[in-house]
Amino acid sequence: MPVSSIRHQNLSSIEEVVRRLEEEPTAAGDDAYRFAQLLRLCGRSKSLAHGSRVHAQILLRSCGRCSTFLANLVVQMYGRCGELSRAREAFDAIEEPNLFSWAILMAAYVLNGRDRAALRLFRAMDQQGIPAESATLVSAIGAIAGIGDLALARAIEVRVRGTVLDRTIVAGGARSDVIVETAMINMFSKCGAVIEALAVFDRIQDRNLVSWNAMIAAFAQNGHRREAMELYRRMEEEGIRADESTYPSVLGACQSLAEGRLIHARICSAGLELDVVVGSALVSMHGRFGALEAARDVFDRMEHKNVITWCAMISAYAQNGHPRQALDCFARMGKIKPNSVTFLAVLEACSLLGDLEIGRGVHGQIVEAGFDGEENVSNALINMYGKCGSWSDARVVFDAARRSSLRRNTVVSWNSMIEAYAQLGHANEAVEVFQEMRLDGTKPDQVTFLEMMFACSHAGLVEQGIFCFLSMVRDERLTPSGDHWRSLVDLLGRAGWIRGAEQVVKDMAGSADPVAWTTLIGSCMIHGRTDHGVCIAEGVLAGGNKAHVGAPYALISNIYSSKTPRLS
Repeated sequence: MPVSSIRHQNLSSIEEVVRRLEEEPTAAGDDAYRFAQLLRLCGRSKSLAHGSRVHAQILLRSCGRCSTFLANLVVQMYGRCGELSRAREAFDAIEEPNLFSWAILMAAYVLNGRDRAALRLFRAMDQQGIPAESATLVSAIGAIAGIGDLALARAIEVRVRGTVLDRTIVAGGARSDVIVETAMINMFSKCGAVIEALAVFDRIQDRNLVSWNAMIAAFAQNGHRREAMELYRRMEEEGIRADESTYPSVLGACQSLAEGRLIHARICSAGLELDVVVGSALVSMHGRFGALEAARDVFDRMEHKNVITWCAMISAYAQNGHPRQALDCFARMGKIKPNSVTFLAVLEACSLLGDLEIGRGVHGQIVEAGFDGEENVSNALINMYGKCGSWSDARVVFDAARRSSLRRNTVVSWNSMIEAYAQLGHANEAVEVFQEMRLDGTKPDQVTFLEMMFACSHAGLVEQGIFCFLSMVRDERLTPSGDHWRSLVDLLGRAGWIRGAEQVVKDMAGSADPVAWTTLIGSCMIHGRTDHGVCIAEGVLAGGNKAHVGAPYALISNIYSSKTPRLS
């Protein structure tokens, strides 16, 4: 069977060709083309076992030495199969590695998330005086994007611009490398530096569709939705047609369902509605705006679905308060293996449902799939157990994360545990975790203090709550948000410290805050201070704040209603 005929077939076909190769040895020179095709095929199919056998045949027929061309493909094959140690061994065995050898190994490191190893290799090239070209620069840029280090990003940009300048001097007017420049757009985007990404985009002399897509994605992924849509329209005005890589970013940038429907119509006109990537983005967009029927319609009509498609539909149900439908959808994934993002959506559904047994069952699947060690998953598990009323299960997950040798708990993990205790009314335990957090050396953030004040407020720990508020301002030098001030009002009001709560409301940056007034007036009613509540209500209305108070105005009316029998 010719190698070319199995390009898109299964592993059994690859096995047949490799077996024949082993049984019918020929001269190494005659097999170079066949070896090259097989190595590429094994890399694409991630068939390490077959790739290793092909490599063994190459070494056997070449007395342990093979051409740089084939050796490069061996490195690439091992990299695509995730065998980085063997890729490095194959690279080190090359007698005279060329620029492609370095570029292929660097790309293998980046592909497998070993970004710092890729940068070390890039520095080793420099030390050996090997000039950086497009392929190695793209890999180095990709590694920096993975790390998200803005200082490194700026340094490599200076390096790239210097390379372009050198070429201009030597060649007399060399143009920028669009592939490298586009990679830098993505790099700055991953570092959160959208302005610098735009500066690179504006500098590209021969923009192609990939460049436009990269910049639109940079805006969309960093929350600049309006700018992403404006750039998309500008691209169309310049006669560049969007493709299946453009639309997911554009759909993510839509700011309303109406806008999303217009893009959906254009996607249909382009015949891309049921493309697996575009279709998944459509499901996600409709779900984000609560259009579940439209999301389900696209989902059902998609012939080919991948894990992202299923995740989009599960998330759409969970985000719109339909946990059972989300779990039903999860159960129908069949042979498609869920990833960590899928489990995050499923855990959100479990949290909404509040069913502890279902939550534990999902936890078991997460452990079996090997995602329990991921920080975002463990945080979601802690949150889910808290919502299901099991602080003990939440604590087991939290303590397991703390014992992990792979990482230490971040502020998000601590916040999740504090929130779990706070929601279940275990304020003292929340305080203990807060103290552990500080002893651990983790700096609390605004979310930490908000959860602590919530716990103290509902447990009547007034002094502890006030201490938390003051610690946030004085010790951590964090600026209180409206939520922190409202939480302080609630803390004081629940404890009957009405005058103090009233003073806090008056001192707030926006004294007409509707939630703060509602909380204060409600506290007056709870503690039998109806007369004082009426005085506050009269002050609010006299100040012309009725239009700003909204919902609290109904509470003010209730106070007057409760006063009527006594006044008459």
